[in-house]
Amino acid sequence: MAVLSFSLLRKRLLLLNLGGLCVLLLTVAGVVYWLVRVQLYHRLQEDLVLTAQAVTFSVEKVRTGIDVSESIYLTSRPLQFELRDQVTVQWLNPEARVVAARGSVPVPSQKLEPGRFIRDQVACSYTLAATDRGQVYGYARVTRSLLPLHQELAELIWVLAITGTVLMSLAALLIWLWTDRALKPVQTAHEELELFTGAVSHELRTPLTAMLTECQSLLRHFDQLDSSEIRESLEDLSQSSADMARLVHDLLLLAQARRQQPELEFHPVHLPEVVLEARDQLGEGQITIQGIPLSLWGYQPYVQQILRNLLENAVRYSESQSPIEVSWEVHGPWVELVVRDDGVGLDAESCQRVFEPFWRADRARARHQGGAGLGLAIAAGLARAQHGELSVTSRLGQGSQFRLKLRLHSQTKFTKG
Repeated sequence: MAVLSFSLLRKRLLLLNLGGLCVLLLTVAGVVYWLVRVQLYHRLQEDLVLTAQAVTFSVEKVRTGIDVSESIYLTSRPLQFELRDQVTVQWLNPEARVVAARGSVPVPSQKLEPGRFIRDQVACSYTLAATDRGQVYGYARVTRSLLPLHQELAELIWVLAITGTVLMSLAALLIWLWTDRALKPVQTAHEELELFTGAVSHELRTPLTAMLTECQSLLRHFDQLDSSEIRESLEDLSQSSADMARLVHDLLLLAQARRQQPELEFHPVHLPEVVLEARDQLGEGQITIQGIPLSLWGYQPYVQQILRNLLENAVRYSESQSPIEVSWEVHGPWVELVVRDDGVGLDAESCQRVFEPFWRADRARARHQGGAGLGLAIAAGLARAQHGELSVTSRLGQGSQFRLKLRLHSQTKFTKG
């Protein structure tokens, strides 16, 4: 179900991003088309004005027998386009009557409007008055076909359409890859949360079921039980309550370890002291300690909890009286503490999963039952909270080595003994 929901979310994100990109591309294409269109029409109007200015000198000479079809090409003004194929030129007398014309482009309007551009779907014309000392003695009307301009705009539309299609295709591929990559951590976190929630429910259900069963049995047979049986039932209830309280405490520790805590105040932590304290709390005599006195730079409650969890794990998966060694060495600005045991060990797959919450190795190989599988996950999280790391190397049947790497206190002075 989670896979389907994330697949649908991925598709929705793809469509949403493509929709936004499509709107952006359409807007850009519209602006480009408008700018090019304005530029083309502006250039057309400039050419019409230049051509009209070039041919007005021949208006008065039409009656003198000059070949008008050639006179427009003999002007001293450079023309901006080929007149023979694209332009119609008309010469008009002062009464606005056409006295001569050359070209086949249809004129948009025969109405005389000097100095204005008149345009229809196929052509655009411009009329310029021919004057001498302020007196109008004729007009020259120049009309140009809009077909070349329309062809350029049509080609531009095709270019924009093809470019937009290619860009949308590439964008769809990139967005799909990006959404897949962006949602991968979210999907993984969601799946981990579902597994975590299921595991928490299972772990809480066990002591709660035991407590409920014991309470119901105690209430049902209370009048028939003697004081020793009642005490035994209450002790069972107390043990189940203690198990649930320990589980809740571990869950809170795990949440605290996973949450970024900028308010943590680091201080020098004397390593031999916290190691001895963790060993004494377990009461296991087979734990040996090797290392020079030094101080870590960290948060002491977290360091103590990490060591306690590592030692508990070593004791649980080692034979009785099997040696467990705690040692440390300095590597530059770091201290590497190693908890080494000769217990059952782990295979390669287990080494990759050993720091997952609620993951446990084969309980049949453990010397002591119990635990919810949170100790190593909590230890790894507390190590990261102190900018350190926890790793493991192990081989099945040959024991394990858990390596804790934390910062060395910069003012540590090394002494012998």
